Amino acid sequence: MSEHAASTNGGAGGTQLARSHAPFVVTLLALAALSFCGIAAFNIGVDPFRAFRTNFSEARFAKAWVGTRRVSKGEVLRHGECRVLLLGTSRVERGFDPAHPGLGGPSGGGYNMGLGATNMWEVLRVFRYAAGHEPLEHVVLGLDMLMFNANRQFEWDFRQSLFNESRRYPDYRLGTLLSKYALDSSRKVMERTTQRVTDANDDRGFLPSGVWEGFDYRGESAKLLRGFMSNPKSYGPYYDDGTRWAMLQEVIDTCRARGVGLTIVMPPSHALDMEMLWISGNWNAFETWKRGIVKMVDDDNARARAADPASWEIPVWDFTTHAGRNAEELPRRAEGAPWKPMRDWLETSHFTKAYGDDVIARMMGAQRAGHAMPGDDLGALITGQNIEAHLARLREDRAWFANRYPADARMVLNLWEQARKAKRENVVEAGG
Repeated sequence: MSEHAASTNGGAGGTQLARSHAPFVVTLLALAALSFCGIAAFNIGVDPFRAFRTNFSEARFAKAWVGTRRVSKGEVLRHGECRVLLLGTSRVERGFDPAHPGLGGPSGGGYNMGLGATNMWEVLRVFRYAAGHEPLEHVVLGLDMLMFNANRQFEWDFRQSLFNESRRYPDYRLGTLLSKYALDSSRKVMERTTQRVTDANDDRGFLPSGVWEGFDYRGESAKLLRGFMSNPKSYGPYYDDGTRWAMLQEVIDTCRARGVGLTIVMPPSHALDMEMLWISGNWNAFETWKRGIVKMVDDDNARARAADPASWEIPVWDFTTHAGRNAEELPRRAEGAPWKPMRDWLETSHFTKAYGDDVIARMMGAQRAGHAMPGDDLGALITGQNIEAHLARLREDRAWFANRYPADARMVLNLWEQARKAKRENVVEAGG
């Protein structure tokens, strides 16, 4: 037999062999397609991010959705018409109700885009998305010093969201349908539904959650403080490399150029949280941070007045102090005594909606019907003219707190020493 014939026969045999695998390949592809369709149908049905909002998913799972996720917050904006945008950390997310009359009320177009453990890098991109897709009229920017910590990078789910500027929309939509992240989130919602958990964010991104009866305020707050002290994303140690300031400047410049009102606020911090700043050696950085914000805003206001004497000014409000409502004492658990919740605090890191209502009323000059306006002693409007006097008063408030609550001040000191000891032991174990 010639080589050509052998080659031809071999080719024919190869063709027959390939054809014999065709049913298997078709079956495999069909099963894969069915699997993908099943995963997509499951994620649409549960809709963990409320991306599709079918009648079934809204009725069955909306109260247990994972609204704190970055993907979920993007969908809140995509489905809404945002005119008043709230930005900041979880303190804003849990404390500032976008339906407050000072923000326009239920029909005022307020949306809460507060994000847990966020930073200026993330906040800027949320702002850019809103500025590019929403009819913004006013921005309330809640600033915490930790947002300027260079050790705080974007959270792992940020890259999955609409706020990720490098991700194309088709890729994003496939992610909400078929990704492991979406599947895991759907399972989480199923678990929350089974457990009858209903502390989910509302339609405007607000998370008005409380604490359960019997909540151990002191124990849980100690865990929070210890975590802040040891985590490099917080105060263990705090590091400002200067890069986050340009991001704040962009928000200011964009609002000014587009005629979008801007209110900057430093939300309330519990006295124990403030004491942590003092004990950990970050107080000087805290004051420097405040001076930097005031100077940036003062400079912008001065440029605006020079160009147009009738231009509006950007206010900077500060509600951080050791005194007043921030010094509310943590309840002590007494055997047999009835449990009593705190009035203004969920724990030392997050204030309640009631406290947040008064903060908004103080800044915006409008309060809920039936509620009294807060006094002038709540918060301070700070500028370059009064910043040094304001900082001196904060130092006086700290001295008052340490004298009035020495046991609480010692508790924070002990937690700081424990955190430093644990860090030294970790270094030794690692051979450092």
